[in-house]
Amino acid sequence: MRIVLIGSGGVATSLAAALANHAPTSLCGIYSRQQAHAESLRERFALACPVTDSLQQLPAADLYIIAVSDHAIAEVAKVLPPLDGLVVHTSAVTPIECFSGQRAYGVWYPFNSFAKEVIVPFEGQKILYQLATEEGLTTLQQWNDLLQVEAIPSTLDQRLWLHLAGVLASNCTNRLYTLSHRLLTQADLPTDLLDGLILRTASKATTIDPYKAQTGPARRHDLETIARHRALLEQRPEELQEVSKLYNLFTEAILDDYPL
Repeated sequence: MRIVLIGSGGVATSLAAALANHAPTSLCGIYSRQQAHAESLRERFALACPVTDSLQQLPAADLYIIAVSDHAIAEVAKVLPPLDGLVVHTSAVTPIECFSGQRAYGVWYPFNSFAKEVIVPFEGQKILYQLATEEGLTTLQQWNDLLQVEAIPSTLDQRLWLHLAGVLASNCTNRLYTLSHRLLTQADLPTDLLDGLILRTASKATTIDPYKAQTGPARRHDLETIARHRALLEQRPEELQEVSKLYNLFTEAILDDYPL
């Protein structure tokens, strides 16, 4: 099958890497608003496809993957000419109707955290999809088979719920990692002391029910330790205001959710 990547960010980078490994000849074009970014992506994975900064000069393809930021999808949709292939975007929060001018269109949403610096393997990943009609289903199935992903049909509401859950599980916890690192730095301790705990906690959350995996002083109703933590935070009330608010919020929530 022939594939065109529209975008050069985190998702597009991992897709280019996957195609370079599995089917380099399938990628027949890369678009980016800044052609240098498309050229850089091509060179990084030693791909032989043409690149362009014009949506009017896209090569013919079976599948066009719009892997740009959420706010840029509507801009691309307005300029995109009518295409014969299936057109999909990779956003959780954007309705498929933005491509209603195309013959076949939909959503192909890989649920993960992407960045240009880190290649995310697709094999075994869960992908949420939605098509406007059945017309592009065969093409999408071929694409899923090529990347060896598990495809799950979904609605916009379902993807929004998943995206919200992902923000809590990933973005919010990463903020907590940042604050934890700052606490250890202030205490003149190495931040890698947290590494093993973070990995074990994540591992438990993916193997057993997180509710059952909950530990810590609030889970045990260890009010004495909680009081000591709060006293420590009150030593620097302005500097640790965010930490204090979050500590109290999570502590009270856990105490309520695990009654004696």
